[in-house]
Amino acid sequence: MKKTIYLLALLIFCISSVTSQKVDIDNYKFYVEYAKLPTHKIAPADKTFTVQASGSADFNIGSIADNLSIRGWEYKEDDAKALVKLTVNDFTRGSSNLKKEEKVKKNKAGKVISRKKEYTVSSTNTGVATIKVVGPVNAYKKPETEKEKKRNKKKKNKKKEEEAKKSANPFLKDVKIDTSDPESDTNTSDLAGFADLSKSYGVSSGTYSTSKAAYNDFNSKSGDSYTNQSTKFYNSLSSRATTVLNNIYGYNRKRDYVKFKRLDSDKHPEFEMFDAATIAMKEILGKKRFNKSHDEVETAMGPIIEYFESVKAKYSQDKKHPKRLKAAAMYNLAQIHLYLDNPEKAIEIGKEYIRWDHDKKDGERFVKSGEELKHFLDFYGAKRYFETDEDADKIESEDESITGN
Repeated sequence: MKKTIYLLALLIFCISSVTSQKVDIDNYKFYVEYAKLPTHKIAPADKTFTVQASGSADFNIGSIADNLSIRGWEYKEDDAKALVKLTVNDFTRGSSNLKKEEKVKKNKAGKVISRKKEYTVSSTNTGVATIKVVGPVNAYKKPETEKEKKRNKKKKNKKKEEEAKKSANPFLKDVKIDTSDPESDTNTSDLAGFADLSKSYGVSSGTYSTSKAAYNDFNSKSGDSYTNQSTKFYNSLSSRATTVLNNIYGYNRKRDYVKFKRLDSDKHPEFEMFDAATIAMKEILGKKRFNKSHDEVETAMGPIIEYFESVKAKYSQDKKHPKRLKAAAMYNLAQIHLYLDNPEKAIEIGKEYIRWDHDKKDGERFVKSGEELKHFLDFYGAKRYFETDEDADKIESEDESITGN
């Protein structure tokens, strides 16, 4: 009996010593890809568009228009539900600007020992283009917070009071004046989107001791620069306009620089497995693509999720170092579930943080992010990918700031 008690005490001591070892946690950041869902959710039967292009004779605008596309939409010459208006104006040459700067050199006593003038000539060339989309609209709206609900309620009540005053005013009672501009798209409810595609390019001389030398250098390169920049502007228009269209109606490649947690205590008994899990997590989530199903990635992430769940359960002591390791595992789990489009699970973890009362702010952020993502995905009735045969790595993306604090 005494031997059994001794062994039990030894076991408890070993477990306690293992779980209470020093824990240092570092941030672990890498890119995770997904599809940016469109501004407007449109019924499949209404996903047809046509293009109306106009502008400068210096460009082959018809060729630019022919290369416009929207993922999931069909181009039609007639009877399309959406009209894309592309306007491309001239590529204009900027005026040259002379900049003079005096360089003063002083000795240790502060006395000026030399003055040198430096001259630079520069200009800015600009390509001007716009894209306007007129068609069906159905934009996602974030759910109102309690604060917003109260503020909007006050606005409605104030508006009712103002309308009641107008109704009681005998001079305004029967006055009805239409102030809308019949020629303007912006006064209609079907302006789906607008973007300025204009772009500026700089050209500059080197730095010289005389203005004449600076001008000579500038003049020698400004002609070729103008031609090359004009060509660059023209060649980029189809791609940039298509990105705008996919933001409005289609799907674009998006990558977030996401923060996770790693264990930075190589003497800790959990180090090897935790490190292996974080490295594998980066490798697997790094293969996630905006135009491929997430199913294979989610299956591959299964053992990693199970491991972090086991860490969360194992390091449940109410001590500083076990808490850090448990919190790191929970943080990784919440981030994984958000990027696998499983917001309900991220919400569960966030609420567990709050109940636990450790790193409570992280929990509140995960609850908020999870609820917003759930509302967002419910509106679209889809996860954040759109299957195509494109090579995702050849498509530009707008990288966002680090997610998570």
